[in-house]
Amino acid sequence: MAKDGRSGALVRKFPFDFIPLRENAQIQKDFLGYTRGLVQCQPEGWIFGGFFTEHAERIYNMEVRDNDVWIVSYPKSGTTWMQQIVWFLLNNFDYHVESHIDVRSPFIDFDMCIPKEKFRDELDAKKEKLLAENPKDPTLALTVYVARDPRDVVVSYFHHHRLIRHHEFVGDFKAFFHYFIQEKVLWSPYWRHISQAWKHRKSDNLLFVFFSDMKEDLSDVVDRLCAFLKVSLTHEEKETLLDHLNIKNMRANASIDDTEVMIQLGLFKENEGSFIRKGKSGGWKDYFDDEMIQEMEVWKERNCKLFDVPIEKLWK
Repeated sequence: MAKDGRSGALVRKFPFDFIPLRENAQIQKDFLGYTRGLVQCQPEGWIFGGFFTEHAERIYNMEVRDNDVWIVSYPKSGTTWMQQIVWFLLNNFDYHVESHIDVRSPFIDFDMCIPKEKFRDELDAKKEKLLAENPKDPTLALTVYVARDPRDVVVSYFHHHRLIRHHEFVGDFKAFFHYFIQEKVLWSPYWRHISQAWKHRKSDNLLFVFFSDMKEDLSDVVDRLCAFLKVSLTHEEKETLLDHLNIKNMRANASIDDTEVMIQLGLFKENEGSFIRKGKSGGWKDYFDDEMIQEMEVWKERNCKLFDVPIEKLWK
């Protein structure tokens, strides 16, 4: 270990290598925003954008504080929804906050999607914020992990990639579906992502939450979060919170879904929906054909033999 010249913190040797994907020529035709292609992080195979290699070591050596609260998920698994719940619980239910959720609960590796020269100071700013700070001061940094049925994830992720110009996927759903099950999209592989959190589900500082539970009984999930974060709330506070967390209300809240502003700035595409979509389970049935259903089943069975995952809860 060495010391960081600015902070004096110990700096660990970066233990990973990045290898450009062989498929990058085709990927860059299908994902117009990936001007640097994709890279695979070895030895575990994580997929990142080419820009991420410029920031990875700094993120790896970032200081994690005892009062940090991390929200972790595979993309499009209810992440923003959970960010809102946790932030309100830790910040006295401030429903009049005007700052965007990305400011209040920063996305720590967003730099992988964008050129360093455009956002070169982002990491230093995030280092001061991390995710929502926990004023209850637990003895360990806490992590809330959210998991969602991959069939619904791929549908939402497809629309996400069509909407955002930093991705700008120009193919159809079936083409994106195949990129997904071949683990050639950002933050894949999906099953390894889930399994790394699942194996720590009994840890005191990790709470594992299913998107399906949030849909079926959000009140119970809020109760679990309160116990985990050591936050108490009255019946009236809880009812107000649940109303605020309704998907329709979140979609209408510019501090959460700023799609119109992002379109005006040229960062989102017009006529491709909004950042917060329907937030429902089972929507994949409107997208999959018989061949895709079978391909997804084979993909699931193969990975369930490799990884310990809560398949009964994910695959309903």
